[in-house]
Amino acid sequence: MNAAWSASLAELVLPYHQNKLLRVLETNRLRNYLRVIEMQDEFVARAARPGAA
Repeated sequence: MNAAWSASLAELVLPYHQNKLLRVLETNRLRNYLRVIEMQDEFVARAARPGAA
C-alpha cells in the first residue's frame, strides 16, 4: 500500500470484505442476475425460430 490514505481505506472496507452474510447475499444476487440473462437469451432464441409468434 503506497498511498497515504490506503491504510485508512483498507480499515474501512475490510469488515465488509470479510463479512459472510454479504458474501452469501452477493452470490445470490449474481446467481439471480445470471439466471435473468439466461432467460432473456432463451426468450430471444425462441422468438427467432421460424413460425414463432
